[in-house]
Amino acid sequence: MSFPKSDLIWMNGKLIPWDEARIHVGSHVIHYGSAVFEGVRCYNTPEGPAVFRLDAHTDRLFDSAKIYRMDIPVTPDEFNRAVLETISANRLDACYIRPIIYRGYGQLGVNPFPCPVDMAIMVWEWGSTWARMRSRRESTCASAPGPAWRPTPFPPWPRAPRTT
Repeated sequence: MSFPKSDLIWMNGKLIPWDEARIHVGSHVIHYGSAVFEGVRCYNTPEGPAVFRLDAHTDRLFDSAKIYRMDIPVTPDEFNRAVLETISANRLDACYIRPIIYRGYGQLGVNPFPCPVDMAIMVWEWGSTWARMRSRRESTCASAPGPAWRPTPFPPWPRAPRTT
């Protein structure tokens, strides 16, 4: 089962068309699985789109990359701005966010250090959780310890009429 694609993906600092997002078959990540990723949600709220705990997800992503000894070429704040930019560029109100940091094409071998650290952020439309649960006639409840969730501020963008 495929998932809906968006218009743009952020790769190494640039927004590129979804269908042009490619990596080389010789990339370290393909042969050795040298990547870290997160899964984040952006919700459509009455105040507009809000990303759930973006700072915490980015901190965990960067910590995972540090464990893999990947030197990330951007700061967490720059990365968070890239996430918001990618959502805005795709004009999404609610979406799933998949940031990934991986070892790219450089040298093939077990040693990952000669290979560059590459980054990508994919976003795609994600329907309402409640609508999916109602359609399956399920219910759920979840809670997490700690402070209440404060949405990541989201810059407004001009919303274009959607076409199908």
